[in-house]
Amino acid sequence: MEATKSQSDSKSRDYSYFSNIHASTSHKDCNSADSTLYQSNETDMTEKDPQLPSGWVLRERKQSAMELETNIRTLGELYQTLASLRGQLPSPIATAIESDSQLSYCNPLPSNPTLFLFRNPSSITSSEFSLSALDTPVHEKLAKYPMTLDGYPSCIFTPLVQLYLGCVSYPRTDKDAFIESHRTGTFEYPALTCAMYAYSAIHAFYCHPNIVIPPYYPLLLQLGKEYYAMARDLVEFDRISLETVETLILMYLYLVRMGDPMSSGEANNLFCLAVRQLSMLPKHGTSSENLNRLWSWVATHDLALAAKYHTLPLLQTPPSIKAPMRRNYSDDFALSMLMMEKEGLSLIVHDPKHTSSSQLAQLEEWRSRVTATQKKYGYDTASPFAIHCMHFQALYLIGCLNLHEADMMRIFEAGQYWQESSSTHYFEVKEGNLNHEVESALGACMNIAFGLISTVQQCLSSQYLCRIPEIANSLSAACTMLYFGSKVAPSDIAKESEDALFNLMDAFSSTLSLMENPVVREFVEKWCVTLKMPLHFP
Repeated sequence: MEATKSQSDSKSRDYSYFSNIHASTSHKDCNSADSTLYQSNETDMTEKDPQLPSGWVLRERKQSAMELETNIRTLGELYQTLASLRGQLPSPIATAIESDSQLSYCNPLPSNPTLFLFRNPSSITSSEFSLSALDTPVHEKLAKYPMTLDGYPSCIFTPLVQLYLGCVSYPRTDKDAFIESHRTGTFEYPALTCAMYAYSAIHAFYCHPNIVIPPYYPLLLQLGKEYYAMARDLVEFDRISLETVETLILMYLYLVRMGDPMSSGEANNLFCLAVRQLSMLPKHGTSSENLNRLWSWVATHDLALAAKYHTLPLLQTPPSIKAPMRRNYSDDFALSMLMMEKEGLSLIVHDPKHTSSSQLAQLEEWRSRVTATQKKYGYDTASPFAIHCMHFQALYLIGCLNLHEADMMRIFEAGQYWQESSSTHYFEVKEGNLNHEVESALGACMNIAFGLISTVQQCLSSQYLCRIPEIANSLSAACTMLYFGSKVAPSDIAKESEDALFNLMDAFSSTLSLMENPVVREFVEKWCVTLKMPLHFP
Protein backbone atom coordinates (compact mmCIF):
# COMPACT_ATOMS: atom_id res chain seq x y z
CA MET A 1 0.00 0.00 0.00
CA GLU A 2 1.41 3.38 -0.94
CA ALA A 3 0.38 6.74 0.55
CA THR A 4 1.10 9.99 -1.23
CA LYS A 5 0.34 13.53 -0.12
CA SER A 6 -1.16 16.20 -2.35
CA GLN A 7 0.11 19.74 -2.18
CA SER A 8 -1.45 22.17 0.24
CA ASP A 9 -2.17 25.78 -0.62
CA SER A 10 1.02 27.87 -0.46
CA LYS A 11 -0.57 30.64 1.56
CA SER A 12 -2.34 28.54 4.15
CA ARG A 13 0.97 27.47 5.76
CA ASP A 14 -0.56 24.68 7.86
CA TYR A 15 0.06 21.00 8.17
CA SER A 16 -3.16 19.76 6.56
CA TYR A 17 -3.16 17.58 3.49
CA PHE A 18 -5.16 14.82 1.88
CA SER A 19 -3.80 11.40 1.06
CA ASN A 20 -4.62 9.11 -1.81
CA ILE A 21 -4.44 5.48 -0.72
CA HIS A 22 -3.76 2.91 -3.41
CA ALA A 23 -4.85 -0.40 -1.92
CA SER A 24 -4.12 -3.69 -3.57
CA THR A 25 -5.84 -6.62 -1.88
CA SER A 26 -7.91 -9.69 -2.50
CA HIS A 27 -11.27 -10.76 -1.14
CA LYS A 28 -9.87 -13.55 0.93
CA ASP A 29 -7.49 -11.14 2.76
CA CYS A 30 -10.26 -8.69 3.65
CA ASN A 31 -12.83 -10.90 5.34
CA SER A 32 -11.92 -9.86 8.87
CA ALA A 33 -15.00 -9.07 10.93
CA ASP A 34 -13.36 -6.07 12.60
CA SER A 35 -12.11 -4.48 9.38
CA THR A 36 -12.32 -0.69 9.46
CA LEU A 37 -11.84 -0.26 5.74
CA TYR A 38 -13.80 -2.98 4.05
CA GLN A 39 -17.05 -4.73 4.83
CA SER A 40 -16.64 -8.44 4.37
CA ASN A 41 -19.33 -10.23 2.40
CA GLU A 42 -19.69 -13.32 0.26
CA THR A 43 -19.98 -11.53 -3.09
CA ASP A 44 -17.05 -10.78 -5.37
CA MET A 45 -15.34 -7.46 -4.68
CA THR A 46 -15.60 -6.57 -8.36
CA GLU A 47 -19.39 -6.72 -8.19
CA LYS A 48 -19.93 -4.48 -5.19
CA ASP A 49 -17.90 -1.57 -3.83
CA PRO A 50 -16.64 -2.00 -0.25
CA GLN A 51 -18.09 0.01 2.59
CA LEU A 52 -15.66 2.84 3.35
CA PRO A 53 -15.19 4.96 6.47
CA SER A 54 -16.99 8.29 6.59
CA GLY A 55 -15.23 10.87 4.42
CA TRP A 56 -13.47 8.36 2.15
CA VAL A 57 -14.26 8.29 -1.58
CA LEU A 58 -13.46 5.56 -4.11
CA ARG A 59 -11.98 7.37 -7.12
CA GLU A 60 -10.87 4.57 -9.41
CA ARG A 61 -10.90 0.78 -9.45
CA LYS A 62 -8.97 -1.67 -11.56
CA GLN A 63 -9.63 -5.28 -10.63
CA SER A 64 -8.32 -5.61 -7.05
CA ALA A 65 -6.51 -2.23 -7.02
CA MET A 66 -8.42 0.78 -5.69
CA GLU A 67 -7.61 4.50 -5.52
CA LEU A 68 -9.16 6.15 -2.48
CA GLU A 69 -9.34 9.80 -1.45
CA THR A 70 -9.28 10.04 2.33
CA ASN A 71 -9.87 12.71 4.93
CA ILE A 72 -6.55 12.04 6.67
CA ARG A 73 -5.12 15.42 7.62
CA THR A 74 -2.20 14.77 9.97
CA LEU A 75 0.80 12.46 10.09
CA GLY A 76 -0.59 10.99 13.29
CA GLU A 77 -3.86 10.03 11.62
CA LEU A 78 -1.95 8.55 8.69
CA TYR A 79 0.20 6.48 11.05
CA GLN A 80 -2.85 5.22 12.96
CA THR A 81 -4.55 4.23 9.70
CA LEU A 82 -1.51 2.36 8.43
CA ALA A 83 -1.05 0.67 11.80
CA SER A 84 -4.71 -0.40 11.69
CA LEU A 85 -4.26 -1.81 8.19
CA ARG A 86 -1.16 -3.69 9.29
CA GLY A 87 -3.11 -5.14 12.19
CA GLN A 88 -5.73 -6.50 9.80
CA LEU A 89 -3.18 -8.65 7.95
CA PRO A 90 -2.80 -12.22 9.18
CA SER A 91 0.14 -12.30 11.57
CA PRO A 92 2.41 -14.60 9.47
CA ILE A 93 2.00 -12.33 6.44
CA ALA A 94 2.79 -9.14 8.38
CA THR A 95 5.78 -10.79 10.02
CA ALA A 96 7.12 -11.99 6.70
CA ILE A 97 6.77 -8.56 5.14
CA GLU A 98 8.69 -6.89 7.94
CA SER A 99 11.34 -9.60 8.29
CA ASP A 100 14.88 -8.88 7.12
CA SER A 101 14.96 -12.37 5.65
CA GLN A 102 12.64 -11.18 2.90
CA LEU A 103 15.33 -8.76 1.65
CA SER A 104 17.62 -11.56 0.48
CA TYR A 105 17.37 -10.29 -3.10
CA CYS A 106 19.64 -7.40 -2.10
CA ASN A 107 22.55 -9.78 -1.40
CA PRO A 108 25.53 -9.77 -1.55
CA LEU A 109 25.09 -6.29 -0.03
CA PRO A 110 25.31 -6.06 3.79
CA SER A 111 22.14 -6.78 5.70
CA ASN A 112 21.59 -3.50 7.55
CA PRO A 113 24.30 -0.82 7.09
CA THR A 114 23.91 2.89 6.48
CA LEU A 115 23.72 4.39 3.00
CA PHE A 116 26.94 6.20 2.07
CA LEU A 117 27.73 8.52 -0.81
CA PHE A 118 31.34 8.10 -1.95
CA ARG A 119 33.20 10.36 -4.38
CA ASN A 120 36.47 9.26 -5.97
CA PRO A 121 39.00 12.08 -5.36
CA SER A 122 41.52 10.66 -7.84
CA SER A 123 39.25 11.14 -10.85
CA ILE A 124 38.00 14.31 -12.43
CA THR A 125 34.92 12.83 -14.06
CA SER A 126 34.14 9.57 -12.26
CA SER A 127 32.44 8.74 -8.99
CA GLU A 128 31.65 5.67 -6.92
CA PHE A 129 28.30 5.13 -5.31
CA SER A 130 28.02 2.52 -2.58
CA LEU A 131 24.62 1.26 -1.45
CA SER A 132 23.32 -0.36 1.67
CA ALA A 133 20.60 -2.98 1.82
CA LEU A 134 17.40 -1.23 0.74
CA ASP A 135 13.95 -2.29 -0.25
CA THR A 136 13.33 -2.79 -3.95
CA PRO A 137 11.66 0.57 -4.88
CA VAL A 138 14.44 2.72 -3.39
CA HIS A 139 17.10 0.37 -4.75
CA GLU A 140 15.68 0.81 -8.25
CA LYS A 141 15.60 4.60 -7.83
CA LEU A 142 19.28 4.62 -6.91
CA ALA A 143 20.24 2.68 -10.03
CA LYS A 144 20.46 5.88 -12.09
CA TYR A 145 22.53 7.87 -9.62
CA PRO A 146 26.04 6.80 -10.67
CA MET A 147 25.35 8.20 -14.15
CA THR A 148 24.14 11.44 -12.57
CA LEU A 149 27.31 11.74 -10.50
CA ASP A 150 29.54 10.90 -13.45
CA GLY A 151 27.97 13.68 -15.51
CA TYR A 152 29.77 16.45 -13.64
CA PRO A 153 33.45 17.15 -12.99
CA SER A 154 34.38 16.48 -9.37
CA CYS A 155 36.12 19.85 -9.06
CA ILE A 156 32.67 21.50 -8.96
CA PHE A 157 31.65 19.93 -5.66
CA THR A 158 34.32 21.25 -3.30
CA PRO A 159 33.45 24.92 -4.04
CA LEU A 160 29.79 24.07 -3.49
CA VAL A 161 30.53 22.64 -0.03
CA GLN A 162 32.62 25.70 0.83
CA LEU A 163 29.86 28.03 -0.40
CA TYR A 164 27.32 26.11 1.64
CA LEU A 165 29.29 26.45 4.88
CA GLY A 166 30.22 30.07 4.26
CA CYS A 167 26.97 31.49 2.92
CA VAL A 168 24.01 29.13 3.33
CA SER A 169 24.33 26.77 6.28
CA TYR A 170 23.52 27.52 9.87
CA PRO A 171 26.67 28.39 11.91
CA ARG A 172 27.79 24.86 12.69
CA THR A 173 30.22 23.95 15.42
CA ASP A 174 31.68 21.09 13.34
CA LYS A 175 32.69 22.78 10.08
CA ASP A 176 36.11 21.17 9.89
CA ALA A 177 34.71 17.68 10.45
CA PHE A 178 31.95 18.41 7.94
CA ILE A 179 34.46 19.37 5.24
CA GLU A 180 36.72 16.42 6.02
CA SER A 181 33.88 13.91 5.82
CA HIS A 182 32.93 15.20 2.38
CA ARG A 183 36.56 15.20 1.24
CA THR A 184 37.00 11.58 2.27
CA GLY A 185 33.53 10.47 1.15
CA THR A 186 32.45 9.29 4.59
CA PHE A 187 29.52 11.63 5.20
CA GLU A 188 26.65 9.47 6.42
CA TYR A 189 23.63 11.48 5.21
CA PRO A 190 23.23 11.17 1.43
CA ALA A 191 19.92 13.08 1.35
CA LEU A 192 21.55 16.06 3.07
CA THR A 193 24.51 15.81 0.70
CA CYS A 194 22.22 15.93 -2.34
CA ALA A 195 20.11 18.76 -0.91
CA MET A 196 23.27 20.72 -0.11
CA TYR A 197 24.60 20.28 -3.66
CA ALA A 198 21.19 21.18 -5.13
CA TYR A 199 20.71 24.44 -3.26
CA SER A 200 24.38 25.46 -3.35
CA ALA A 201 24.42 24.94 -7.11
CA ILE A 202 21.35 27.07 -7.74
CA HIS A 203 22.53 29.70 -5.26
CA ALA A 204 25.89 29.86 -7.02
CA PHE A 205 24.18 30.04 -10.40
CA TYR A 206 22.21 33.15 -9.43
CA CYS A 207 24.39 34.90 -6.87
CA HIS A 208 27.96 33.56 -7.05
CA PRO A 209 28.71 32.96 -10.75
CA ASN A 210 32.47 33.17 -10.20
CA ILE A 211 32.63 30.27 -7.78
CA VAL A 212 33.41 27.87 -10.63
CA ILE A 213 35.39 28.40 -13.81
CA PRO A 214 33.27 29.81 -16.71
CA PRO A 215 33.01 26.56 -18.73
CA TYR A 216 31.35 24.85 -15.74
CA TYR A 217 28.95 27.69 -14.87
CA PRO A 218 26.13 26.50 -17.21
CA LEU A 219 26.22 23.07 -15.51
CA LEU A 220 25.08 24.45 -12.17
CA LEU A 221 21.40 24.81 -13.07
CA GLN A 222 21.00 21.23 -14.30
CA LEU A 223 23.13 19.93 -11.44
CA GLY A 224 20.77 21.58 -8.98
CA LYS A 225 17.71 20.03 -10.61
CA GLU A 226 19.14 16.53 -10.64
CA TYR A 227 20.44 16.64 -7.09
CA TYR A 228 17.13 17.98 -5.83
CA ALA A 229 15.41 14.98 -7.40
CA MET A 230 17.95 12.71 -5.69
CA ALA A 231 17.40 14.42 -2.33
CA ARG A 232 13.65 13.98 -2.66
CA ASP A 233 14.13 10.25 -3.28
CA LEU A 234 16.60 9.77 -0.44
CA VAL A 235 15.19 11.87 2.40
CA GLU A 236 13.56 9.84 5.15
CA PHE A 237 10.61 11.98 6.20
CA ASP A 238 9.84 9.83 9.23
CA ARG A 239 13.36 9.99 10.71
CA ILE A 240 13.39 12.93 13.11
CA SER A 241 16.93 14.28 13.33
CA LEU A 242 18.97 17.43 12.88
CA GLU A 243 20.08 16.22 9.47
CA THR A 244 16.51 15.58 8.28
CA VAL A 245 15.41 19.08 9.35
CA GLU A 246 18.39 20.62 7.58
CA THR A 247 17.65 18.58 4.45
CA LEU A 248 13.99 19.64 4.39
CA ILE A 249 14.90 23.32 4.80
CA LEU A 250 17.44 23.12 1.97
CA MET A 251 14.86 21.49 -0.29
CA TYR A 252 12.41 24.25 0.63
CA LEU A 253 15.00 26.95 -0.10
CA TYR A 254 15.79 25.34 -3.43
CA LEU A 255 12.16 25.45 -4.57
CA VAL A 256 11.73 29.02 -3.34
CA ARG A 257 14.87 30.18 -5.13
CA MET A 258 13.79 28.44 -8.35
CA GLY A 259 10.62 30.56 -8.24
CA ASP A 260 8.31 28.06 -9.93
CA PRO A 261 4.70 28.83 -8.86
CA MET A 262 3.75 25.18 -9.45
CA SER A 263 6.22 24.14 -6.71
CA SER A 264 4.97 26.55 -4.04
CA GLY A 265 2.72 23.93 -2.46
CA GLU A 266 5.52 21.39 -2.23
CA ALA A 267 7.84 24.03 -0.76
CA ASN A 268 5.23 24.94 1.84
CA ASN A 269 4.78 21.28 2.80
CA LEU A 270 8.53 20.77 3.18
CA PHE A 271 8.88 23.82 5.39
CA CYS A 272 5.92 22.90 7.59
CA LEU A 273 7.27 19.37 8.01
CA ALA A 274 10.72 20.74 8.93
CA VAL A 275 9.15 23.04 11.54
CA ARG A 276 7.13 20.18 12.97
CA GLN A 277 10.15 17.88 13.19
CA LEU A 278 12.26 20.63 14.73
CA SER A 279 9.60 21.16 17.38
CA MET A 280 9.68 17.43 18.18
CA LEU A 281 13.46 17.12 18.49
CA PRO A 282 13.62 18.24 22.16
CA LYS A 283 10.91 15.70 22.99
CA HIS A 284 13.12 12.98 21.48
CA GLY A 285 15.93 13.87 23.83
CA THR A 286 17.99 15.78 21.27
CA SER A 287 19.86 18.60 22.94
CA SER A 288 23.06 20.19 21.71
CA GLU A 289 24.60 23.48 20.70
CA ASN A 290 24.01 22.56 17.06
CA LEU A 291 20.29 22.13 17.83
CA ASN A 292 20.14 25.66 19.26
CA ARG A 293 21.94 27.03 16.23
CA LEU A 294 19.79 25.06 13.79
CA TRP A 295 16.68 26.31 15.58
CA SER A 296 17.82 29.93 15.19
CA TRP A 297 18.58 29.32 11.49
CA VAL A 298 15.15 27.79 10.79
CA ALA A 299 13.45 30.51 12.85
CA THR A 300 15.19 33.14 10.72
CA HIS A 301 13.83 31.59 7.52
CA ASP A 302 10.41 31.29 9.17
CA LEU A 303 10.46 35.01 10.03
CA ALA A 304 11.62 35.90 6.53
CA LEU A 305 8.69 33.95 5.08
CA ALA A 306 6.25 35.60 7.49
CA ALA A 307 7.63 39.05 6.64
CA LYS A 308 7.31 38.35 2.92
CA TYR A 309 3.65 37.31 3.07
CA HIS A 310 2.65 39.47 6.09
CA THR A 311 1.69 36.47 8.19
CA LEU A 312 2.70 35.21 11.62
CA PRO A 313 5.65 32.80 12.00
CA LEU A 314 5.04 29.10 12.55
CA LEU A 315 7.90 28.28 14.88
CA GLN A 316 7.46 28.85 18.59
CA THR A 317 10.53 28.40 20.80
CA PRO A 318 10.01 25.78 23.54
CA PRO A 319 11.54 26.24 27.00
CA SER A 320 14.18 23.59 26.25
CA ILE A 321 15.67 25.67 23.42
CA LYS A 322 18.15 28.29 24.58
CA ALA A 323 19.51 31.25 22.66
CA PRO A 324 22.93 30.20 21.40
CA MET A 325 24.56 33.43 22.55
CA ARG A 326 24.06 36.67 24.44
CA ARG A 327 22.81 39.88 22.89
CA ASN A 328 26.28 41.48 22.83
CA TYR A 329 26.90 39.41 19.66
CA SER A 330 30.49 38.53 20.50
CA ASP A 331 32.55 35.36 20.10
CA ASP A 332 31.22 33.63 16.97
CA PHE A 333 30.89 36.09 14.06
CA ALA A 334 28.63 33.92 11.87
CA LEU A 335 26.32 33.19 14.76
CA SER A 336 26.23 36.82 15.83
CA MET A 337 25.16 37.85 12.31
CA LEU A 338 22.43 35.21 12.30
CA MET A 339 21.07 36.33 15.66
CA MET A 340 21.13 39.98 14.63
CA GLU A 341 19.25 39.19 11.41
CA LYS A 342 16.71 37.08 13.33
CA GLU A 343 16.05 39.95 15.71
CA GLY A 344 15.58 42.40 12.86
CA LEU A 345 13.18 40.13 11.03
CA SER A 346 11.14 39.61 14.18
CA LEU A 347 10.58 43.38 14.28
CA ILE A 348 9.43 43.46 10.66
CA VAL A 349 6.77 40.79 11.16
CA HIS A 350 3.53 42.58 11.98
CA ASP A 351 2.43 42.25 15.58
CA PRO A 352 -1.14 43.50 16.15
CA LYS A 353 -0.34 43.96 19.86
CA HIS A 354 2.05 46.83 19.12
CA THR A 355 1.34 50.23 17.62
CA SER A 356 3.27 51.64 14.68
CA SER A 357 5.09 54.10 16.92
CA SER A 358 6.25 51.38 19.32
CA GLN A 359 7.42 49.18 16.44
CA LEU A 360 9.31 52.09 14.91
CA ALA A 361 10.98 52.69 18.26
CA GLN A 362 12.02 49.03 18.43
CA LEU A 363 13.43 49.24 14.90
CA GLU A 364 15.43 52.31 15.84
CA GLU A 365 16.77 50.55 18.93
CA TRP A 366 17.82 47.53 16.83
CA ARG A 367 19.44 49.83 14.29
CA SER A 368 21.46 51.51 17.04
CA ARG A 369 22.82 48.11 18.08
CA VAL A 370 23.77 47.40 14.47
CA THR A 371 25.57 50.73 14.35
CA ALA A 372 27.43 49.93 17.57
CA THR A 373 28.50 46.59 16.10
CA GLN A 374 29.63 48.37 12.95
CA LYS A 375 31.91 50.59 15.04
CA LYS A 376 33.42 47.45 16.55
CA TYR A 377 34.31 45.95 13.15
CA GLY A 378 35.15 49.26 11.47
CA TYR A 379 33.72 51.06 8.46
CA ASP A 380 36.05 49.50 5.91
CA THR A 381 34.01 48.19 2.99
CA ALA A 382 36.30 45.15 2.89
CA SER A 383 35.45 44.14 6.47
CA PRO A 384 33.30 41.03 6.92
CA PHE A 385 30.59 43.06 8.63
CA ALA A 386 30.17 45.49 5.71
CA ILE A 387 28.21 43.01 3.60
CA HIS A 388 25.92 42.05 6.47
CA CYS A 389 25.44 45.72 7.33
CA MET A 390 23.91 46.35 3.90
CA HIS A 391 21.39 43.61 4.51
CA PHE A 392 20.60 44.91 8.00
CA GLN A 393 20.07 48.37 6.54
CA ALA A 394 17.66 46.91 4.00
CA LEU A 395 15.73 45.09 6.75
CA TYR A 396 15.44 48.30 8.77
CA LEU A 397 14.13 50.23 5.76
CA ILE A 398 11.68 47.45 4.85
CA GLY A 399 10.28 47.51 8.38
CA CYS A 400 9.89 51.31 8.28
CA LEU A 401 8.30 51.16 4.82
CA ASN A 402 5.74 48.59 5.95
CA LEU A 403 4.73 50.69 8.95
CA HIS A 404 4.51 54.01 7.04
CA GLU A 405 2.58 52.36 4.22
CA ALA A 406 0.09 50.90 6.71
CA ASP A 407 -0.36 54.33 8.31
CA MET A 408 -0.91 55.95 4.92
CA MET A 409 -3.60 53.42 3.99
CA ARG A 410 -5.39 53.87 7.33
CA ILE A 411 -5.49 57.64 6.81
CA PHE A 412 -6.65 57.18 3.23
CA GLU A 413 -9.46 54.75 4.12
CA ALA A 414 -10.65 56.94 7.00
CA GLY A 415 -11.22 59.92 4.70
CA GLN A 416 -14.92 60.79 4.36
CA TYR A 417 -14.32 62.51 1.02
CA TRP A 418 -13.88 59.21 -0.83
CA GLN A 419 -17.38 58.08 -0.01
CA GLU A 420 -18.78 60.91 -2.15
CA SER A 421 -16.04 61.26 -4.77
CA SER A 422 -16.53 60.12 -8.37
CA SER A 423 -12.76 59.88 -8.98
CA THR A 424 -11.39 56.50 -9.97
CA HIS A 425 -8.11 56.98 -8.08
CA TYR A 426 -6.37 59.44 -5.79
CA PHE A 427 -4.42 61.25 -8.48
CA GLU A 428 -7.52 62.41 -10.36
CA VAL A 429 -8.54 64.63 -7.44
CA LYS A 430 -8.03 68.34 -7.84
CA GLU A 431 -5.12 69.67 -5.85
CA GLY A 432 -7.32 71.68 -3.52
CA ASN A 433 -9.16 68.56 -2.39
CA LEU A 434 -6.12 66.41 -1.66
CA ASN A 435 -5.81 64.99 1.83
CA HIS A 436 -2.59 66.51 3.14
CA GLU A 437 -2.29 63.84 5.84
CA VAL A 438 -2.19 61.21 3.09
CA GLU A 439 0.43 63.24 1.24
CA SER A 440 2.50 63.56 4.38
CA ALA A 441 2.42 59.80 4.95
CA LEU A 442 3.20 59.25 1.27
CA GLY A 443 6.19 61.57 1.57
CA ALA A 444 7.51 59.50 4.50
CA CYS A 445 7.09 56.33 2.41
CA MET A 446 8.97 57.95 -0.48
CA ASN A 447 11.90 58.88 1.77
CA ILE A 448 12.15 55.29 2.98
CA ALA A 449 11.81 54.02 -0.61
CA PHE A 450 14.72 56.21 -1.74
CA GLY A 451 16.86 54.70 1.01
CA LEU A 452 15.89 51.11 0.21
CA ILE A 453 16.55 51.53 -3.51
CA SER A 454 19.91 53.14 -2.77
CA THR A 455 20.84 50.22 -0.47
CA VAL A 456 19.91 47.66 -3.11
CA GLN A 457 21.99 49.50 -5.71
CA GLN A 458 24.90 49.39 -3.28
CA CYS A 459 24.42 45.62 -2.93
CA LEU A 460 24.39 45.22 -6.72
CA SER A 461 27.54 47.26 -7.19
CA SER A 462 29.28 45.25 -4.43
CA GLN A 463 28.11 41.96 -5.99
CA TYR A 464 26.31 41.07 -2.76
CA LEU A 465 23.38 39.36 -4.47
CA CYS A 466 22.40 36.66 -1.96
CA ARG A 467 19.45 38.42 -0.32
CA ILE A 468 18.03 40.40 -3.23
CA PRO A 469 15.57 37.70 -4.41
CA GLU A 470 14.21 37.53 -0.86
CA ILE A 471 13.35 41.24 -0.75
CA ALA A 472 12.00 41.58 -4.30
CA ASN A 473 8.42 42.10 -3.05
CA SER A 474 9.44 44.87 -0.65
CA LEU A 475 11.60 46.46 -3.34
CA SER A 476 8.62 46.46 -5.69
CA ALA A 477 6.57 48.23 -3.00
CA ALA A 478 9.29 50.88 -2.72
CA CYS A 479 9.22 51.39 -6.50
CA THR A 480 5.44 51.75 -6.33
CA MET A 481 5.77 54.52 -3.75
CA LEU A 482 8.21 56.46 -5.91
CA TYR A 483 6.26 55.90 -9.13
CA PHE A 484 2.89 57.09 -7.82
CA GLY A 485 4.32 59.55 -5.34
CA SER A 486 6.06 61.41 -8.16
CA LYS A 487 2.61 62.24 -9.60
CA VAL A 488 1.80 64.54 -6.66
CA ALA A 489 5.32 65.49 -5.60
CA PRO A 490 7.11 68.71 -6.61
CA SER A 491 8.91 68.58 -9.95
CA ASP A 492 12.38 68.16 -8.43
CA ILE A 493 11.26 65.22 -6.26
CA ALA A 494 9.44 63.71 -9.23
CA LYS A 495 12.64 63.91 -11.31
CA GLU A 496 14.67 62.27 -8.53
CA SER A 497 12.09 59.48 -8.27
CA GLU A 498 12.21 58.83 -11.99
CA ASP A 499 16.02 58.80 -12.04
CA ALA A 500 16.15 56.41 -9.07
CA LEU A 501 13.83 53.94 -10.78
CA PHE A 502 15.69 54.09 -14.10
CA ASN A 503 19.08 53.66 -12.41
CA LEU A 504 17.81 50.69 -10.42
CA MET A 505 16.54 48.91 -13.54
CA ASP A 506 19.86 49.56 -15.30
CA ALA A 507 21.77 48.14 -12.33
CA PHE A 508 19.66 44.99 -12.39
CA SER A 509 19.95 44.60 -16.15
CA SER A 510 23.74 44.62 -15.94
CA THR A 511 23.80 41.83 -13.31
CA LEU A 512 23.30 38.94 -15.72
CA SER A 513 23.46 36.03 -13.27
CA LEU A 514 20.80 37.54 -11.02
CA MET A 515 18.58 38.19 -14.03
CA GLU A 516 18.40 34.41 -14.49
CA ASN A 517 16.37 34.24 -11.28
CA PRO A 518 12.65 34.09 -12.19
CA VAL A 519 11.55 36.30 -9.28
CA VAL A 520 14.08 39.02 -10.05
CA ARG A 521 13.49 38.83 -13.78
CA GLU A 522 9.72 39.21 -13.34
CA PHE A 523 10.28 42.22 -11.10
CA VAL A 524 12.61 43.94 -13.58
CA GLU A 525 10.44 43.17 -16.61
CA LYS A 526 7.34 44.54 -14.87
CA TRP A 527 8.99 47.83 -14.00
CA CYS A 528 10.76 48.20 -17.34
CA VAL A 529 7.37 47.95 -19.03
CA THR A 530 5.82 50.37 -16.52
CA LEU A 531 8.62 52.90 -17.03
CA LYS A 532 8.61 52.26 -20.80
CA MET A 533 12.27 51.28 -20.69
CA PRO A 534 13.85 48.96 -23.26
CA LEU A 535 14.84 45.55 -21.95
CA HIS A 536 18.66 45.39 -22.05
CA PHE A 537 19.00 41.77 -21.03
CA PRO A 538 18.52 38.57 -23.07
